[in-house]
Amino acid sequence: MAKKVAQVSRLTQEDLASRPHSDLRNLIVEDIRRKGLRDGDRYLGADGVGELLGVSSVTANRLLASMADENLVVRRRKAGTFIGSGFLRDDQQRRDGLRVLHILMVKENSHDQGSDDRWSEVMWKLVPGAALRIHQVPEDESFFHARHIISQIAASGLDEGLILIRATERIQRLVAQSGVKAVVFGHLFPGVSGLHSVTMDQAKAGELAVKACLAQKCRQLVVVMRASWRMGDADFFAAILRHAGAAGLRADQIQLLVADEDPAACSDQIRGILASSPAGRIGLVCRHSAFARAAQQHKGDFHLVSAAADTDGKQLKACDEILATLSREKIGEMLLQQLALPAADGLAPLVIPVRLN
Repeated sequence: MAKKVAQVSRLTQEDLASRPHSDLRNLIVEDIRRKGLRDGDRYLGADGVGELLGVSSVTANRLLASMADENLVVRRRKAGTFIGSGFLRDDQQRRDGLRVLHILMVKENSHDQGSDDRWSEVMWKLVPGAALRIHQVPEDESFFHARHIISQIAASGLDEGLILIRATERIQRLVAQSGVKAVVFGHLFPGVSGLHSVTMDQAKAGELAVKACLAQKCRQLVVVMRASWRMGDADFFAAILRHAGAAGLRADQIQLLVADEDPAACSDQIRGILASSPAGRIGLVCRHSAFARAAQQHKGDFHLVSAAADTDGKQLKACDEILATLSREKIGEMLLQQLALPAADGLAPLVIPVRLN
């Protein structure tokens, strides 16, 4: 109970019970936005709302009834409660106030270009009434660029927002301290507070990668990672070690290969590690789809898993892929909904489920 209430508000249960219905209604709206729900999606009933807010089911029923009168929710007898079309209009009105949207994408290597261009296309469609400013910058220039964006926002006097993609810890801290309206696509670094975030379930991705390899009778794992790690990479690799160990694999049966960003060099690295590995089928887990493509150039007794958690559907043939369960458009909607929320400490990120294709 206390944990659920804390995710909606830092108010105590006694505070919540004494608040007027309008405040409690706003907490429900905040919860719907945080979950990324849209018109027609199922929502909590009176019992669930009562548990979420720490109020009686009678009070929760009245709240939902008043929201149904505004068509924010639709209540269907024996079917449940669903998000109404009025919520979408209300949410769009909040978004329409956004005049400028900045997207800062830290480029780790040339392979990010196609993905970044697709993000730009999606956001253009989602915020047609705002000026969209795309900032694709190398990592070694990203902090100074972030500082420049913050200065621009502070000087403009307009309603501007900032989405961070592949942001370093230093950038996350800078943006959090600046107080600008911002959201992170990815994991927050430890100690960074005041920012909302939307992230892939990287721990699940690591678990699925191990399961895919074990299902193919692999008794060795080679995990191909980028040189520059984010928090999501750390969670992914930790999950691989945890689940591989639980399945009986020893530490010497798990290798980490830090791949070169150049496709030819990466291909040579993979060829070398396949040639030098002991006899037995290898599970080759590639964190980036470009690494998986390099691996596909080789023949041998290995099973390939691409664990990029791509949002564009299946990209490769003859290998397992770990994919996001939501489209890029849906994730973009979630980011904008988070951007509309006030800054707060201690809120859990919105986690995007992943699946094994």
